[in-house]
Amino acid sequence: MAGVLYLVATPIGNLEDITLRAIRILKEVDLIAAEDTRQTLKLLNHLNVSKPLITYHRHNEEIVGPKLIEKLMEGQNIAICTDAGTPGISDPGETVTKLAIENNIQVVPIPGACALINALIASGLDTKEFSFYGFLPLNNKLKKAKFEEMINDQKTVIFYEAPHRMKESLADILKIFGDRKIVVAKELTKIHENFYRGKVSEIKEIFDNIKDVKGEFIILIEGIKIEKENELNKLSLEEHYNFYAKQNYEKKEIIKRIAKDRGVNKNEIYQHLIAKIESGTLQSKKTKTRFYLTWFKFLSKNVDLCRTIMLDFSDFRYYYCSMIIILFIIIYFIVRKVLIKIMTNYITSHYIP
Repeated sequence: MAGVLYLVATPIGNLEDITLRAIRILKEVDLIAAEDTRQTLKLLNHLNVSKPLITYHRHNEEIVGPKLIEKLMEGQNIAICTDAGTPGISDPGETVTKLAIENNIQVVPIPGACALINALIASGLDTKEFSFYGFLPLNNKLKKAKFEEMINDQKTVIFYEAPHRMKESLADILKIFGDRKIVVAKELTKIHENFYRGKVSEIKEIFDNIKDVKGEFIILIEGIKIEKENELNKLSLEEHYNFYAKQNYEKKEIIKRIAKDRGVNKNEIYQHLIAKIESGTLQSKKTKTRFYLTWFKFLSKNVDLCRTIMLDFSDFRYYYCSMIIILFIIIYFIVRKVLIKIMTNYITSHYIP
């Protein structure tokens, strides 16, 4: 029966970050494949673990990988450990994992420290989606090409950077990405852990004033912001107008809101809609008022009819009182109509270009 390949995450600086499960697995496996046996031996000594070690890194994985598979097929359990962090994430582990899967060998991840995740969760940038690029190419031309590839990414961009290239990279980021929000995480979980947060220009100025940049760095760049189109802009102008009219907005306010939604001058909206607004084709807050004005206009022209109806009252006091009330109502709506027309003309001439 084949053994199990364990991908064991180890601390990225603080030895207390090792998990209890990781310690147990390291004690139980038959062999530990380490990126640097000297580095892993320090951890094992700290944990009082004594196990056979074999070197497994980027430069020998094509040779050592098949040998590990042979041992796994023989029934040995093997743990993959890198110098720090999670195997396979910008570290050895990917190749042997693929070989194990191809040979139907069980692969078990042992979670733990991961620099990019720790940097992301403490960055203050968007954590819902992100793009991780590992270490960028050493060639400056290829690195800039990679930056050009990232520039339109709407997700948070994350990559690792060496200390001696920090100043150069920040200058390139400012030139290519512009002055976006950026976070530089330094020496995570270690004594000199630090986060530099701000605009690219601000962080660049900080590093330009550091004579000798030291440490391990993770750079996180805010994704590009693309404003979503307002759903109302998919409506015709008439439908857009009626949408706000149904909410009882005045004509002036409706035109202002449409202009803001569409990012155009309100005069353009006004010129397009004015004929339909004046003709009454479009709805407005005054629809009910117009109905009542029309109705009372009819009554004002038919006072005799009103008097005939009121004669049915047995007491003429009620008749005269009713006539006075009707007269006041008619006067009120006539005056109201005149005032509305005056105010409409005033607003149109003074507030709408």
